Amino acid sequence: MHPDELNIDPSRTNWLNALPPLSDARVLKIGANDTLSALKKCGCAVIHCLTGEGAWLEDAGIHPVKHLEFIRERSIDICLVDDMTLIEAYAQDGDTGGFIRKVSGKLDEKGTLMVAFPNGAGQFMLKCAIEPILRDAGFRTIDWYVCEPSAGDPLTLYPYSLDPVRTKEEIRKGYNHAATLAGQVKRTIKDLILHAPVRFNPLFGTLVIASKDPAWHAGRCLKGRQVQEGHDGLGDLGDVYVKWNTKRHKYKQVGQIYAQASRDGHPVAICKSSHFPYEYSWVIRQEYDVLKLLSSRHSTFLEAGFTVPAPLFLESNGIRDFSVESAVRGVSISDMMMDEQQLFAFRNNIRKLLSFQMTIQTFLGKNLGELSLLSPEFLHNVSGKAHAHLDDAGRLEEYRSRAQHGDFTDVNILYDSGTGLWGIIDWEWTLAGYPPLFDAFHLISSLGYRQDPGTQKPLLERYFDSFIDTFFRKNWFNSHVKETLRWYCGETGVEFERAPLYFLDFLLYLCNKYRMTVNASDYEAMHREMLSYSMNHMDLFLS
Repeated sequence: MHPDELNIDPSRTNWLNALPPLSDARVLKIGANDTLSALKKCGCAVIHCLTGEGAWLEDAGIHPVKHLEFIRERSIDICLVDDMTLIEAYAQDGDTGGFIRKVSGKLDEKGTLMVAFPNGAGQFMLKCAIEPILRDAGFRTIDWYVCEPSAGDPLTLYPYSLDPVRTKEEIRKGYNHAATLAGQVKRTIKDLILHAPVRFNPLFGTLVIASKDPAWHAGRCLKGRQVQEGHDGLGDLGDVYVKWNTKRHKYKQVGQIYAQASRDGHPVAICKSSHFPYEYSWVIRQEYDVLKLLSSRHSTFLEAGFTVPAPLFLESNGIRDFSVESAVRGVSISDMMMDEQQLFAFRNNIRKLLSFQMTIQTFLGKNLGELSLLSPEFLHNVSGKAHAHLDDAGRLEEYRSRAQHGDFTDVNILYDSGTGLWGIIDWEWTLAGYPPLFDAFHLISSLGYRQDPGTQKPLLERYFDSFIDTFFRKNWFNSHVKETLRWYCGETGVEFERAPLYFLDFLLYLCNKYRMTVNASDYEAMHREMLSYSMNHMDLFLS
């Protein structure tokens, strides 16, 4: 069952990545909020929940307790506290330290405690005092994480205590460059507050992870063999830590692995994690297998001028899927594209990138037996209109012989100015069964050309304008796209005259993808509108 059907947005479970694996763990939860639904899917051996109410929890497979005294000493592996008011309520005479010591007594000798502090000043005094309280209660290692945008919605986890300088730099990048005096004053205030230690800072939601095990870091899942096994080029990394990222309604979280000894600002590897045994976590395993296949042509790709990640480690136990791959250096095209002038200068690189795509497509085409096949559901006609091409199931048989990257877009293509190498990442959607020109349409669409870029509009309206300006309106970019696609068709043996039909397939796929896997109704509606527009204006497509 997909987490969304259980009212779980997987992105809100990013905090799981800061903890040891919860499968078979004995868990104490203090606070009865929506994280309980996530815990139920993690394969815990038992979940106790300390809450003043909650008889309803019995039916949910969670054991409610009203007092810590009902829990045996040393019987808990992990305690999660995400309702700070309960600590204050249960602490006798305001003795928070005494309550934390009682919690410590319930944890085994290597137990872990996670405490979540929300944004704002409401828990300021406890946030300032928590670290000496934890040490007094017997916790040997203490880590702080900054949560963006909040502790309850942690789309990014910054490992603050392991690298405060990089954390502050990363957060500062997110500030808007204000043009007004008031905006500049606000930014200055934020900068001043940012210099305060994280536990004194009201701007951020934070997690504090404390362990009674002094060797806690040495036992972390990313230490040692998982990162380095099978890839001697990484060398001895020493201690490593991870900045975790995710997006709303995503089935996975992505971590950037840094070596503490390295100061060049680049991650040494990338990890991907999925904590629920549900339908789409298989993409982590699938991507790893694709990277193993591609690694056999590593030198060939380098000679052509591009590189792909090397697979380093995969762990899949039915509850948690976890992979590690080498980091590809460079700046993504999405970060390069600033204005029309820069896009005009970039235009000749489109052919170069499509030549890389053809090299990959040719290699994958010789190894179709190693690849999964795109589900026919992604190309099922949901336009609401009869259409000879989109209703023809026989076309899918033709597509089976063609494998493509599947997400060949600006965010997944990097350029390293130091080496002159391009990098292609995120291979989880690499499958056989895509229609011809699929990767080419994806790349060109992602460049986001707009004839009138100065117009201030909401994001999805800008996407739709770019769609019209790129494929249906006469301008220099439309002409360049037509010329490039004609060249690409000649190189790959595709009839250029059929490009409009393959474009409909491309839009249909995106509509179904947002409907079935991403669960983003606004993006689904946008692609439905694009599909409808294209069906009604085929005579204008690249005309």
